[in-house]
Amino acid sequence: MKLLFLCTGNTCRSPMAEALAKDYLKRTGRTDVQAASAGLAAYGGEPAAQNAVAAMQELGIDLSSHRSRALSRYELDETDRFAVMSPSHAAALEGAGVPAKKVTVLGGGVSDPYGGDLDTYRACRDQLREAVTEYLDRILEETGTQRS
Repeated sequence: MKLLFLCTGNTCRSPMAEALAKDYLKRTGRTDVQAASAGLAAYGGEPAAQNAVAAMQELGIDLSSHRSRALSRYELDETDRFAVMSPSHAAALEGAGVPAKKVTVLGGGVSDPYGGDLDTYRACRDQLREAVTEYLDRILEETGTQRS
């Protein structure tokens, strides 16, 4: 199963969500699920926001090698499930032909911490950690995907 976490610039929310998902999948032994991230309006090659890196480092997760990238047409067709940060991201995917049943707004929506201080990024990280865990538990149960 291919999951894609999507936000606007792919420097804050979606990279943190991707890293949290990969950590969760590793800890639970799930090798049958792949997680990635992208942005709807990302400039390719930008590093993760400094405060995103710092907030994730507090959990022992390294985001320092992340580089932003834009959503590709290929991913629209080849991704099994999309986890987005806002209803507007969901609307953009649906406008591009992605079936609504493949799109989930994480946690009902995750505010963009871009430009905020470290505490703002910590709050975003913590909201994402809860939302990503609930999302993964739910879709893995719904799809019957088994542990390897």
